[in-house]
Amino acid sequence: GEQFVGGIVGYADGPVSDCDISGSYLLDNTHAPVKDYEACLGGVAGATSKRGTVTNCNIRCPEGILKGVFYDKFTDDIGSKAMGGLVGRPEGDIDNCYVELKKLDGYRDIGGIAGRCYADKVTNCTVKIETIETDGYVGGIIGVMYKNEGIIKNCKTLGVFDDAGNRIGGEILVRNNGNGKGYSGGILGVHSAHLTVGSADSKTIYISDCENNLNVHADMRYNYTLDSLGGITSGSKTINLFMDNCINNGDIIVEYDLESATSGSVKYIGGIAGKNESQGKIQFCYSDGQIDGANIGGIAGISTNIIDQCYSMNTLTGRSVAGIVNQVLNGEVSNCYSGAFLMGIGEDSTKAGMVINVALVDEQGQFVESYMLRTAGKPVIAVQKGMNELVKKIDYDF
Repeated sequence: GEQFVGGIVGYADGPVSDCDISGSYLLDNTHAPVKDYEACLGGVAGATSKRGTVTNCNIRCPEGILKGVFYDKFTDDIGSKAMGGLVGRPEGDIDNCYVELKKLDGYRDIGGIAGRCYADKVTNCTVKIETIETDGYVGGIIGVMYKNEGIIKNCKTLGVFDDAGNRIGGEILVRNNGNGKGYSGGILGVHSAHLTVGSADSKTIYISDCENNLNVHADMRYNYTLDSLGGITSGSKTINLFMDNCINNGDIIVEYDLESATSGSVKYIGGIAGKNESQGKIQFCYSDGQIDGANIGGIAGISTNIIDQCYSMNTLTGRSVAGIVNQVLNGEVSNCYSGAFLMGIGEDSTKAGMVINVALVDEQGQFVESYMLRTAGKPVIAVQKGMNELVKKIDYDF
């Protein structure tokens, strides 16, 4: 075990390009002897500097495994390390790369392309994988983005099918051991804004033209707090999140017991984003597939921002389900369509064609006014502009 482990290079301080890896492949950094620094594992490079851009690199190893449940021999603790199908911890940009593996298995900060990402841009990348197994902070493309501004564009995840067209793999499995908080997404796990410099206004992530085809399965039946999950990203409340022209075809399945769910341990699940908070916008996005959990929205679990011209065709099953957004908090939802099938679980379950809860909150975070929209008939869209304006409920006849 080493600090930086990669299939081509451990640490790259210059460009890496036109590399091809194929055949049988195993990288195992399970017991990295590290203390006070990160252990980074990647299919091509463990880590890269700002100058270490990675372009036109391909890993085609259908039976390949990267294993990095990192262990600190000095403290006997498993630490938060970085593992990526391509690069564990990149600082240089990544473009036009392809990763095909059987499995990524690690603690957290794991992504099909990059685990802990400090790069400005990750573009034109594809990941085809059978299983990503982790305790959280995981994405099909990027696990955690550590940038004040970052761009993820034209990236795609793929499942695995047999010759008859039957799905045999393509899953992000969030293990249940009480150490994580979920934060999982088909493209981006989460943005770690609290570790970057600057105010919330200066932190912006752009995700555009991306497509997820991986299923996300989180087991939180015992002593596990799930914060948020999304088909594209779990989202964040401390950054500006702009999402444009993204598609989620993956299922999101959360195993939980109803009693713990009603106490608030299950937060938000969205077909596109678990959270759409702070400033930003989700537009021209589409979500399909099955979503099982507690508090679910076909596009977003909770939103304080703008959601415009989005479509949800999911099958939603949970304690509180809504075709577009579960909770709208000083936000705006417009020009959206839901053809989602809704199924409530539990005696106090709620469901709505578009939005369940709409609330106005003052600058101190106190609720000013709240609406419960529970409709099984014609879809309802809730629109709210301005801190102190009333919410307008508009019926749309699609």
